[in-house]
Amino acid sequence: MSINDETLRKLLVETQVKLGEFSRQLQLVKSQQQARERERRLNELTVKELSALDSSAKTYKSVGRMFLLTDVKVLTKNLQTQINDADKEIKALERAGNKIQSDLKDTQEAVRHLFGGQ
Repeated sequence: MSINDETLRKLLVETQVKLGEFSRQLQLVKSQQQARERERRLNELTVKELSALDSSAKTYKSVGRMFLLTDVKVLTKNLQTQINDADKEIKALERAGNKIQSDLKDTQEAVRHLFGGQ
């Protein structure tokens, strides 16, 4: 059974579009993951600096264009929550990246099989 040239050309174009889309998705997921890791590290450093402060020290939380006086413990708790949320998002992004890489690999294998099978 032979595949004619027009069908082969359509399959090739379709596969190239899929490969391009998977590559874009993978790049997007990686950049989102890097942003969340950077945010997590910043929060960890802030918690470290806050732990060195006395509990009676005045600390302020940025809210829009103003700063609100906030207790050190409350500020630390909020940052820990943000760190935990970032961890969860990083893990979800890793899973999504792995799925996209798997799809990309499968598509590449399909192209190899398609041209290797002739």
